[in-house]
Amino acid sequence: MSRAGFTLIELLVASVMLAIITAGVAASLATGLAAWGRGAAAARQQEPWLVLSELTRELEQVAAPGAERAYLVAGDAQSGNLAADNLLFSSACLRTEGSVWRALRREEDDQPWQPIPLRAQVEYALDLGDTPGLYRRELAPAPAEPLEAEGDWELVCPQVRGLDLEWFDGTEWLAEWDSTARDQDPLPRAARVTFYVEPERGHERLLQATVPLAPRFDANAETAP
Repeated sequence: MSRAGFTLIELLVASVMLAIITAGVAASLATGLAAWGRGAAAARQQEPWLVLSELTRELEQVAAPGAERAYLVAGDAQSGNLAADNLLFSSACLRTEGSVWRALRREEDDQPWQPIPLRAQVEYALDLGDTPGLYRRELAPAPAEPLEAEGDWELVCPQVRGLDLEWFDGTEWLAEWDSTARDQDPLPRAARVTFYVEPERGHERLLQATVPLAPRFDANAETAP
């Protein structure tokens, strides 16, 4: 004689099997999410030459439109036998994904509305502690004057072990710069950025770039010491 439905034992067995399958799927999902998180973090920690390119690109935009918020403050510091300078500046070049844009109309020549990026305050600094490397943080929009930000630092390049910054004032290269303390020519004409990268196979690696900050100024042609 046929019967309809399931017995209590069959339901219990089915429930146990479903619980085992669910636990397995959850474990696999958790492992996948953890791997994705590690991959995303590694992607943000870029190669030194890419970070140097982004830093110089941001520096080039210090004197971009919005000069009322243009400032640059760089300290000269040392860690062991390597430079460990720090840098704070306002830039109109945001690399952060999802940067806010606004429209600007130039009234003097009656130009149409054009999108321009909001200026951001950008900071770079070295940390040679438990998690060494070059760190960056950003505050947007940039305040009118340099402000001690409260945001979290992001490790952008763990291979960088030294950061040396030099600033050309038109006559000589200086080890530090503070635009807030200069009444005339608050911004340097050029910057020279040097990364001391983690040695590879016992050989020290050094990356350097010279950046023009003043209009029509060719920093590469400058021969000042």
